[in-house]
Parts: sequence; structure tokens; C-alpha cells
Amino acid sequence: MIRVPRIAATTRDIICSATSNADTDFKRFVRKEIARFEKEAEHYKILAELNSLYKVAPHSEVGLSTRDNFKAIYSEELSSAGGAARSHYDLIRASAPYGLCPYCGVGYVDQVDHFLPKSKFHEFALTSVNLVPICSRCNKNKGAKFAKRGCDQYIHPYFDLVEGIWLNCKIVFAPEVKVRFVISAEDVGEAMANRLERHFDDLKIGELYAAYSSSYLSVMRQQFLDLLDKRGVNALKFDVSEQLKQAERESSTGNDWKVALLRCLVSLPEFLERDNIKAIPSPENYPAWRCTAPS
Repeated sequence: MIRVPRIAATTRDIICSATSNADTDFKRFVRKEIARFEKEAEHYKILAELNSLYKVAPHSEVGLSTRDNFKAIYSEELSSAGGAARSHYDLIRASAPYGLCPYCGVGYVDQVDHFLPKSKFHEFALTSVNLVPICSRCNKNKGAKFAKRGCDQYIHPYFDLVEGIWLNCKIVFAPEVKVRFVISAEDVGEAMANRLERHFDDLKIGELYAAYSSSYLSVMRQQFLDLLDKRGVNALKFDVSEQLKQAERESSTGNDWKVALLRCLVSLPEFLERDNIKAIPSPENYPAWRCTAPS
């Protein structure tokens, strides 16, 4: 997961932009209630910093404060290309380091997510800290899900700093080559590991990482065989170790799929056996490899 810096725009800034023409009763209502929305945003921050957003109750519809009204103003003024608040939407998308989705770390950001879904928490539809850059795949998989328990909370790109090594890769070569990714609690503790597992399961990140890994192994298959045949086991181990060092230098967290995969290969005696490398499907005919959900 990737930590993302919050944009400078506040909830007040976004609301003022979205309601700048104040041409409807609802927009006038939102402008009138700015102080309340700011207060709710501050409470959101406090709970997020305590890993307690699951304590927020879904919003009730009262008067003009309805899901449909907030969805409409978000769609028309924030996410729409010609919307009055579109500049904030673009800045949120651009805030993701290297343009990578903070939820999965590999997809390219092309949308903005409501961390607490606007279909349940409509008054957070324009709350700056609830608007997070995301790729379309993760956005689709996340949908309108939200946590009702602390252990079920997704990793929040603005508030959760997950330190330590928590992503491990496991490979088996027989009866067929399988790659899977698992969450380790050793560095992060059981509570965070449970959250990471929920995050991985719901967003289908393990499947995504397995696809990237299978492609990498297929492309590298012949190079691995050539090194083993021409220069021996030690040369193969050295080559993979050097690839791991490079991947670690390029990784911001040490928990991306390639680092985890190479860590596994370096420590896996079975990888050094020629028959096992040959079992890796070649690029022209490799199947869709199966991934087991993290456990």
C-alpha cells in the first residue's frame, strides 16, 4: 500500500468551489452548512488517526441532505470535466506518487474514491480527507463496502503508515507452478495483519500480484535456465540477489509484488533445480496462473 500526501484544499475549499454558482436550494443549503461539514471533517480526521473510522454511523437523510443530492453535486461539479470543482478532483488524482494506485500499488490512478462510500455516508461526498486517488480496478472491487469492525477496515492512504515487511510470496513447482501472496503479522501485529488481509481479499490484490509475477517468471525463464546451464547455481543465485537489491531500491515500502517474489526465489532451494525452472510456462504459452487468497 502507498501512503499519499493530502492535497492542500480543505473541505471548505471544495464545497465553496462546488457551490460557487449557488443556483439551487441544495447548493445554498450546503454553503449554509459549511461550518458543520468542517466540524464533521475534523471528527473524521481524529477517528482516522485512531484507526476508528468504523465507528462512524451511516448518515441519515434529512431534508435536503439526501444521497441523491450529494451524489448529484459530486458528479456534476467535482468529477465532471466541466465541473466548478474539477480542479480539486484533478489534484487528488495527481497526488498519488508516480501515478500509482495507493490501494494496490500497481494500477494507474484514473478515478477518485470515497473511502467511506457516499452511498452510505453522503455528507462526506465533498470531504477532502475522504476523497482518495484510486485505479478503476480497485474502485470497482471496493464498491460501496465499509467496515463495521476495526479489523475489517481498509488501509487508508492518508492516515495509515504500515511499517515493516508484511507481504510474503510463496511458490510451489509441482504438480504445477503456483504463485500466491500471504500477509505476515510478524512486523505489523495481528490487528494490522487482519486489516491487510481484508484489504487484499476484497480488492483482489493477490490475484493481481500473481498475474504480474507469473508474467515476470515466464519472461525470465530462459535467462534463468541459461545462467544455470552455463555458469551454475551460484551465478543464478547471484543474479536473482542483484535483481532483489535493485527492486528494493526502487520500492518505497519493501512490500510490492516484485520484492516479495524475489525474496522468495532467493531463499527457495527448489528454485535452483533445473526441472522446476523448466516447469515455468514460457511466454508464448503460459496459462492464467492461479493465486490462493492470503492466509
